Amino acid sequence: MGRGFTLIELIVTISIVGILVALAAPSFNQIIQKKNLEKSTRLLVLTLNQARSTAILERHAVTVKLNSSAPDSNEIFNWQPIGKAKLKTGSDIHFEMTGLVSEGDRIFKICAFDSADASSKIILISRIGVIESIQEGTC
Repeated sequence: MGRGFTLIELIVTISIVGILVALAAPSFNQIIQKKNLEKSTRLLVLTLNQARSTAILERHAVTVKLNSSAPDSNEIFNWQPIGKAKLKTGSDIHFEMTGLVSEGDRIFKICAFDSADASSKIILISRIGVIESIQEGTC
């Protein structure tokens, strides 16, 4: 009696594993896109809070530049989405030395990727520079 697998058994096993991997791949991509969206949102919130705190503590205006990968400075903080996440609405935001947003209430919408049915996160920032809410949405 021989040990091991026959060629037929090996081919069948590899075929079954291949089918299972092919079925799991799309859901794996969705998980990655969702995590990129969540991480991009957390980083934007962190950057906005950091910029506001810097403006108040150092008593000078601070700007948050969106979709920028330049290095940060005392007056300019940069944020860029991660992976396929995209900023759909919102533009650079300016915090006065008091922590107020110079343009009034702001809305930022980050989409998981470029698609009409993609999930999104909507960040609402009040005139006083406080993040009011983070909501789920679609693009």
